[in-house]
Amino acid sequence: MTGHFERFGRYADAMLSEREFFIRKAIGWVLRETAKQRPDRVYEWLLRRAGRASDVTVREAVKYLPMAQRESILASHRANGGRPQRTHGVSPPG
Repeated sequence: MTGHFERFGRYADAMLSEREFFIRKAIGWVLRETAKQRPDRVYEWLLRRAGRASDVTVREAVKYLPMAQRESILASHRANGGRPQRTHGVSPPG
């Protein structure tokens, strides 16, 4: 399964700046579903790209990450120009 994520990661990395909403959402969906089984893998991949990822990608991707990882990614995303996100009905601190 690692090979599949590596391939996805290459494709997704190249498409993070894509303006099409459904591509942004799809990247987030894959990250969200992967995070259910491998949250550390998703966290490592997304943290390095949080400033480039769209709001919708980040919002979807962090849904199942542990709270500390979710907050770390959201903080990095905000620090790099992303808007504050709402996850699971709770506003992030800040």
